[in-house]
Amino acid sequence: MRENNIVYHSLRIIFKILVLVLFRGSIKGSVPRGGAVICANHLSNLDPPVIGAISTKPIHFMAKKELFSNPLFRALIRALNGFPVNRAFFDRKAFRRAIALADSGKNIAVFPEGTRNKSGTDKIGDIKRGVSYLIYHTSVPVIPVFISGTNRWGRLGRIRIRIGDAIDLPERKMPYTRETAESICGKIKSALERTGNACLPDRQGA
Repeated sequence: MRENNIVYHSLRIIFKILVLVLFRGSIKGSVPRGGAVICANHLSNLDPPVIGAISTKPIHFMAKKELFSNPLFRALIRALNGFPVNRAFFDRKAFRRAIALADSGKNIAVFPEGTRNKSGTDKIGDIKRGVSYLIYHTSVPVIPVFISGTNRWGRLGRIRIRIGDAIDLPERKMPYTRETAESICGKIKSALERTGNACLPDRQGA
């Protein structure tokens, strides 16, 4: 998958302008220069290109395979460095691809809740265990990113993005068991909640 292509960077610039100008957005924090696993909450289909706007370095991401059935949408997703994952089962091929990308120094973004939050709130849902497998088998920093407002883009609601600090994960040095996976998932959820509280102070205690 080529990174330094004019289509990706052109789309990234367009979406960053849209976020900052049209949606009166704010982006706080920064993604590390090296490779990273970016864990973000998921509110709408606008999230992947919004995530792409936070770093000048290309970001790859997994997208549910159903999105690739439409030729035009498939072309857009691939231009944004997306690749398919089958959510009906543990898609080992997709996860191995994500691990290889991260370990080669590239940024990989995942939505650990596994699907969009349709509750109409910013509450973080349960974290899917497959994400812990990805994180356990990589050695790069894991960065929480909280997104707010993309579920209201049709009403030109304000979009806020907060990039948190790397998550401390001593679990990577332990055997990969159910308990290890649950601990990693718990830390991801807690980190996203903390980052959300920093992004939206009124959310404190919610």
